[in-house]
Amino acid sequence: MNKLEIYQFDHCPFCMKVQRALANTALPLKYVDILQDTQLKEELIECGGKLQVPCLKVSGDEHTLWLYESDDIITYLKNLEDA
Repeated sequence: MNKLEIYQFDHCPFCMKVQRALANTALPLKYVDILQDTQLKEELIECGGKLQVPCLKVSGDEHTLWLYESDDIITYLKNLEDA
């Protein structure tokens, strides 16, 4: 399975929306706080293309997907869980 990381920070309403929607998921999600780790913040900007959270990083063997927008993240992960 791909590695799933959600870039976020505390008190972001859209990040909290994603957390609430996925609270009971069995997917192996890792939440990372970009305000606590400046290296992750720089990675988000350089690789993802913009400084926006939440952002789902899906790391596969051949490529990495950076997915923004809370509704898109929730839909993507719910579909992944249902598959």
